[in-house]
Amino acid sequence: MLELWQLVEAAARGDTSVLIRGETGAGKEVVARQVHRLSPRRGGPFVAINCGAIPADLLESELFGHRKGAFTGAISDYSGQLLAANGGTLFLDEIGDMPRALQVKLLRVLEERVIVPVGSTERISINVRIVSATHQNLETLTEQNLFREDLFYRLNVFPLQVPALRNRMGDLPELIAYFSAKLVTEGEPPSFTQESMSILLDYHWPGNLRELSNFVARMHAISTGPVLDITAVPKSLLPARICEALENACPQWRTDALNLDADSPMDAQGIMDHRLEQALSFTQSDVPLPKDGFALKDLLQDIEINVIRKALDSTQWNVSSAAKLLDMHRTTLIQKISKLDISQDTQPVTN
Repeated sequence: MLELWQLVEAAARGDTSVLIRGETGAGKEVVARQVHRLSPRRGGPFVAINCGAIPADLLESELFGHRKGAFTGAISDYSGQLLAANGGTLFLDEIGDMPRALQVKLLRVLEERVIVPVGSTERISINVRIVSATHQNLETLTEQNLFREDLFYRLNVFPLQVPALRNRMGDLPELIAYFSAKLVTEGEPPSFTQESMSILLDYHWPGNLRELSNFVARMHAISTGPVLDITAVPKSLLPARICEALENACPQWRTDALNLDADSPMDAQGIMDHRLEQALSFTQSDVPLPKDGFALKDLLQDIEINVIRKALDSTQWNVSSAAKLLDMHRTTLIQKISKLDISQDTQPVTN
C-alpha cells in the first residue's frame, strides 16, 4: 500500500490518463479521488460515472450531453458529465463495460479534447483528465474484440493496481478502527474482542473494503456496548466462512449463541444466563467439559463482570448496596468496576 500511494502521488503530479485496476470493492474510487485531490486540478470538479450502471443507449447522452429533441424523452438540453468535469477529473468506473461503439467517441475525446452532444454538430472544447477503473482484464477483452486496443493504450498511460484486502490483512485492524470511528459521533467507538479479531483476520473478504465497511456497520447496529463480539451475533448475520471458522474455533458451550436465528427471542442477557448455567454445570462430575476446552480465566472474568453488573442493576447502581449484596467492601467493588471497565452502558458479556 505504501508503494501504491507513492505511485498515486507520482500520477497526481502529471496530467496523463490513469487506469486503476483491482477487484470489486477494493477501493478503486478512493484511489481515483486521491489522484484528483493531489493533482493541480484539485480545485476543479471530480465527476464519477459507472459505465456499467447506465443502459448502453443512454450512456452516450450521459457522457456527451444532448440537445432538446435529439431523441424521445430529450425534453431539454443536457450538458453531460464530460462538460460537467471541465477543468477537473472525470472518473469512469467499470470502463470495461462501455459499449464498443461508444469507445470510439471516447477515444476521440482523448485525442482531440472536444465533444459533440447528441443531436448537435457543435464541437465543444473541454479540458478534462480521464481516470478510469475496472475489475476486468482489459487485455483479454481486447483479444476478444470487446474492447478497442487503441483506447486501452490511451487509458493505460499510468496504471495503478489496488491490492485485494486479503493481500493486505495487516491493515485490517486499522481499517476496522477507521470504519468504526466514522459511525460514532462522540466517545470511543466499540472495538472487537481479540478472539473476534483473530477470526476476522482469517477470513478472506471476497467483497474487500466494501464488505468490511458493511460488516462493521452491521456490528455497530446490533451492539450497544463498548465491545463487539461476533460469537454472540446471530448466525444469519455472519458470512458463511466466518460461521465455519467460529464452529471450528469456539468451544461447544458457545454454539447456542452462534446458532441463534435473527428472530430468536433470546437476547444478550438470555445468552449470558445460559452460559453461566453451563459454566456451573461443568463443576458437576457427570457433566464433561467441551472437547475443545475453554479459556478458564476469560470465563471467570466474564462471570465476574456479569454478576457485578446484575448486582448494580438490581440496586439502581448504588455501589454501597451492591457491595453488600456481593459481600465485599465498597472500595473493593469500586476498584473492580474500574479494572473491568464496567459502566451503565456496558452490556452483558456474551462471548
